[in-house]
Amino acid sequence: MAITRIFDMSQRSLATYQKALDVTAHNVANASNPDYARQKVDLTTVSPDMVGDYSLGAGVKIDQISRVKDEYLERTILENNSKYYANDKKATLMQRMEGYFMELTGAGISDSLNEFFNSWSELSSSPTSLPLRNNILTSAEHLTTVVSDFNDNVDSMRSEVFDEFNQGVDELNQNLKNLYEINLKIAESKATKVGINDLMDQRDKIVQAMSKLGNLTIHYMDDGVANVSVGGIPASNSYGATEFKIGIVDDKLTLVTTDDGNGAMLKGGELSALSEVFSSSLLKAKNDFNGMIQSMAEAVNGEHVNGRTITDPPVTNIEFFTTYENGDLKINSEILEDPSLIAASITNTDGNGDNAIRIAELIDKKLYKNKSISDSYSSLVSSIGNEAKLAENLAEANQLVLGQLESRRSEISAVSVDEEMTNILKYQRSYDASAKLIKVADELLQTILNLV
Repeated sequence: MAITRIFDMSQRSLATYQKALDVTAHNVANASNPDYARQKVDLTTVSPDMVGDYSLGAGVKIDQISRVKDEYLERTILENNSKYYANDKKATLMQRMEGYFMELTGAGISDSLNEFFNSWSELSSSPTSLPLRNNILTSAEHLTTVVSDFNDNVDSMRSEVFDEFNQGVDELNQNLKNLYEINLKIAESKATKVGINDLMDQRDKIVQAMSKLGNLTIHYMDDGVANVSVGGIPASNSYGATEFKIGIVDDKLTLVTTDDGNGAMLKGGELSALSEVFSSSLLKAKNDFNGMIQSMAEAVNGEHVNGRTITDPPVTNIEFFTTYENGDLKINSEILEDPSLIAASITNTDGNGDNAIRIAELIDKKLYKNKSISDSYSSLVSSIGNEAKLAENLAEANQLVLGQLESRRSEISAVSVDEEMTNILKYQRSYDASAKLIKVADELLQTILNLV
């Protein structure tokens, strides 16, 4: 009986250490796989046999093969991942938006405004000069072109942001579907007692990809299934996956469910940045810019209608700009055809350029939000630049934190080839010892048989 127990324990040990070697080899094979969490063999003793009053050990077995993961660390990485991609995407978008002001090209809005008002100042010195009047029209037309281009660029960027948001929604939906399928496999494998560690690695990779897009809430069930919510909306588990589409909730671009239209509260990830830039940053900049241009046009008209032309007879009450709608600033067509209708003087006296001076001085008057046109424009450019810089700084801070967290993750979960080689030697020695134990048991059995 005792010899039979030795055979049983040795056989069990051989199987145990063979499996341990298999796990170690699996770790070594995935040493360069960034999505792999190393696996650890936890050994435990087999429940002892009771023989009379004595408890006899029954050997060793594998208690479990576990992934080496720090769940709290993983959640922290996901949260910071969402923050990083939100700030990084916003910084990129705001920098692109800042470029629309074309400050470095020498032909931006600021230069166009200065050129326009300077042309009035030049006309004041020689009010009857036709070339100087034509200079005003040239600078005005250039200003209207730049204003129109700016609005077109903002509208184009909003369209691009909308399309990018839509692509992000498609990517999110695909990830949710993939997660649902992995959750199903995990649940089924757990029920049939099949190893799920590699499936959980795939699960975590999908969740990591989703954290780039939006803010997630994750609950891991005892069977390894991940219940994921996106922006507060239950999105994927082992029973199904929610499908999202683009929607507008409270005037803000967001995710809504295709079945009941519930809107997600986006607070992280690239979709959050795209939503904020589309619904807030771009519209605010456009509204401020158009408010500034509208105030400038009204102020110019307010002075121009009081001036007199150099026609015979002189006339008054003529507007320089006619309309400003949808980013299109219109110059009075009659003035474009006849520059003599530019009202540069206050009196009928030849050489009077007082009205041209008044219009030229408008650039320094507080016309919009208690600021001058030049200050309003500078403030607008500065606010966009500051918003871009803030997002960039936050992204850099997030990236630094992420780097530290991922370094810690690597220390915990990444495969150390040196450590695995040590485990191979350890398990191999144990395997050899079990094999020798079988040989010893065999020799004992042969001795007993020879005594018969």
